[in-house]
Amino acid sequence: MTIAAPVNGYSARVKLELCAGDHTFKLSQIGGGRLVLKDAVILPGTEGEVIAHIDEHVQRWTARWEPGDGPRKVVAVTMVEKV
Repeated sequence: MTIAAPVNGYSARVKLELCAGDHTFKLSQIGGGRLVLKDAVILPGTEGEVIAHIDEHVQRWTARWEPGDGPRKVVAVTMVEKV
């Protein structure tokens, strides 16, 4: 069996997560003023930290959101990159 290499020759290991309160949630996507969680959850509080691990590089943002009524998978956020 032959496995073809990526067309562009690049491949990245990506891990996205949201830390809120004492919990860490897996993310599917970030950007466009929203977070997409892997599973619908009730987020604790209204602020957390988004962490993107891309290969060996780590980038962090403070994220703020409005409280929700129940579990949600897509969350509108305001994000500010940490330096």
